[in-house]
Amino acid sequence: MEDVSLAMEKPPSIWAGLWERQQTALTRLAAICLVLAVWEWVVRTGKVNPLFLSSPSRVFARLYQVFLDGSIWPHIGASAEIAGLGFGLSVLFGVPIGIAMGRSKFTRDSIEPFVMASYASPTVAFLPLIILWLGLGVWSKVVLVLLGGIFVIIINTEVGVSSIDRRLTGARSFSRSFCRLLCRSSLPAFVLPSAVC
Repeated sequence: MEDVSLAMEKPPSIWAGLWERQQTALTRLAAICLVLAVWEWVVRTGKVNPLFLSSPSRVFARLYQVFLDGSIWPHIGASAEIAGLGFGLSVLFGVPIGIAMGRSKFTRDSIEPFVMASYASPTVAFLPLIILWLGLGVWSKVVLVLLGGIFVIIINTEVGVSSIDRRLTGARSFSRSFCRLLCRSSLPAFVLPSAVC
């Protein structure tokens, strides 16, 4: 009888199964649609001056237009160049500092207070000094990106180096130099994945 009752139970509907599998994605999609709908309604009803807040439909229409005529691509290229250069410099300087901090307690104790203090400070706070020193050119923007990324990379690299299995570092006893060990095992397995997370 128990088998018959189990067989007679209705299988879950397609919608119930979809909700169980995609609950997070559907909830986020619904929240985004609700915010966009309220935003559009607030602007169209005149509760907010369009001079200060444009509607989503106008934003998307303008975005479609600049992509269609190609006028946005030079600006995307310039921004990507600045972001890439700033991130590259962050990795170039941040990874060696993080490795040094992860390998040496003396280095970590010496540098960590400055890294933590700078990391806790908002990057925008350095903006007036950066503009004063470097002007409004490309390098002031590159340095701003650099400051936004280098401290995260230093901290994550330090954690990655510190978490290296002692059995891997024991390979130095088999006549492996530190540089070779770092390039062959530590960097690919632990340091770079931690640095760029």
